[in-house]
Order: sequence, then C-alpha cells, then structure tokens
Amino acid sequence: MNLSFPYNETRMAALHDAVAEFLRMTAANNEGLSVDQQSRVAIVQFSCDVHGGTAPTEILKQLTGITIENVDEWIDDVYGIVDGGPHTHTEIGEGMILAKNIIEGIDNNRKSHKAVIAFTDGKPECDATSGGGYSFIEANKAIGNAAVIKQQYNGTVYSVCIQAHAAVNAGQQLPPCEVKG
Repeated sequence: MNLSFPYNETRMAALHDAVAEFLRMTAANNEGLSVDQQSRVAIVQFSCDVHGGTAPTEILKQLTGITIENVDEWIDDVYGIVDGGPHTHTEIGEGMILAKNIIEGIDNNRKSHKAVIAFTDGKPECDATSGGGYSFIEANKAIGNAAVIKQQYNGTVYSVCIQAHAAVNAGQQLPPCEVKG
C-alpha cells in the first residue's frame, strides 16, 4: 500500500485513511472468493484515560470477511474512532491482548495467515504507575502478547507508527521480555 498524506494531516486522519485503504484493498481481494477463502478482519480500538475515566479498549468490529457490500460500514466505524483528547493514552498492551484473544478463537483447521496490524503513535503510556508517560509495563504487555501470537499461532504482528518523525529501525531486535497472558 502506497499512501502519501498531506503535510498538515493529523495523525488520526492519517490512521483513518490508511486503515480505510487497507479495508478497500482487502474487500477488492476478497471479491469472487467463497466465504471460507476470504481474508477476515477484526478491529480493536485501544486507548485509556489515565485520570480515572473509562478505558475504551474494545473490539470495535468482530472477525469477519470484508466485502464490497460491507466495506463502507467498516470504513464508517473506523472514521468514528476519535482522539480522546489530552488525557487519553495508548493502551497498546491491552489492545494486543484482545488481538491475541481473537486469533485464539480462529479454528485450527482454517488454513490462513494470521496477522495483527497495530497502528500506533509509538507511545505505550497507559498504566497507573507511568502517570501518562512512557510505560515499560504497557510496552512489555504488547511485546509479550505479540510473541505469543507469533510462537503459538504462527502469526505475524506488524506495527505501523503514525508518529511525526518516527525513528525507523527495520529489522532491529526487540529486547527480551517475559511472556505473560
């Protein structure tokens, strides 16, 4: 997928546009395939309010095939994801747990590639001890559950960072972590 974004586009708008294009491409690729052959997608939204508000980390769309007939509904849901404001932070660890749970629910007999694409601002910062700053706890939850997806379910986890001036270190080894469910 090759997307170019206007210089003044917000990170949330870039996220919306990238996910919408991914959904359109998936629907086009599924065209003419039987339900059993279609690529299936689920959407997990992950963020939290470190000042005691509700944590809207949730499965936004359940795992199902994306088709030309339903892609607009999915895109509308994606564009409905809004920035929660200055007190919301990235709860990527909890989001990765939900993604792992979705993959665990896939029938073992289904011959399909299992992948998670995490669109993030690159700041795992949601846990009570971090006060909204960088959280090693949140980062390790994400990395540990990504390792489970890879090791137990032969899945792949892709991370797409929408942070301005994000450092790209392709192929860099992740630090070792303790895998916890």
